[in-house]
Amino acid sequence: MATVGSAYAQGLADAGVIPTAKHFPGLGRIRVDTHIFAAGTMAGMAELQQADWVPFRQVLGNSDAFLMLGHVTVTALDPSNPASHSKRIVQGLIRGAWDYRGIVITDDLVMGAIYHHGFCQAVVDSLNAGVDLLLIAYDGQQYYRAMACALDALHRSRIDRGTLEDSARRLEGLRLGGEAPTS
Repeated sequence: MATVGSAYAQGLADAGVIPTAKHFPGLGRIRVDTHIFAAGTMAGMAELQQADWVPFRQVLGNSDAFLMLGHVTVTALDPSNPASHSKRIVQGLIRGAWDYRGIVITDDLVMGAIYHHGFCQAVVDSLNAGVDLLLIAYDGQQYYRAMACALDALHRSRIDRGTLEDSARRLEGLRLGGEAPTS
């Protein structure tokens, strides 16, 4: 799977499309639809590193792919938050241990797994975790709600400005016609 993913990412990049590796931490072990339900994996770190995360590591290490975070809780790292808004996963694993410096995006925030956690809380937690882009696809009206949540949290000093500045630098590093920052 890692070889296919890398080849696909390379093909997209050759065609001028920035590839996106998704849906981290992987959905192969998940037996519910995160569009509707909260989901989690009980797999241990060794198992995840040796199997589930190999394609992500290979694609991210060999391309300028973005990384899309799914709404799946990895109990071995953060039993309280899905990957899409877990600081332990984004800062600790992806940006820390993996040293990934590219763009991180959430899966659509208009999904049942998010509503189980709380929409505004997910917006704020994602930004504080260092996620660069928050995806809102199925209900465009939720964009305004997300902006209101973020602005309210920013005014209440509930969003780390340093994390936002780091994210802004990564996003500014994208060139039109584009290439993502090197991982």
